[in-house]
Amino acid sequence: MKKLILAALLLSGCASTAMKGFIGQPIEEAFFRYGQPVNTINLPEGAKAFQFYWGGSGPIMLPAQSSSNIATYGNTATVNTVATPAAVIESKGCLVTLIAKPENNRLIVREYRIPKRVFC
Repeated sequence: MKKLILAALLLSGCASTAMKGFIGQPIEEAFFRYGQPVNTINLPEGAKAFQFYWGGSGPIMLPAQSSSNIATYGNTATVNTVATPAAVIESKGCLVTLIAKPENNRLIVREYRIPKRVFC
């Protein structure tokens, strides 16, 4: 579980670095990298906001765990077991937004927005 939290912290710091690389580029570069946007929002003056999921983990298996204590009383032994079931968790990642403005008949990325929370 500690590794999962550490990975989420590292990914949240990298989103801004990844999005900065699109500034000044045609929006198609983001399409090539991340596929079709999840949302497209029309903005004033022909600008558009495109939202993509960035990061995410895909399915992660957390293994089952158990611990047992044995207490003996004469010829009798008592076993107390505490078990945690296995779990599968999945994260889609952060919903990041690239804002593109029209220039020379193309949409050029001029801004980006990322969530202001630690975990995505």
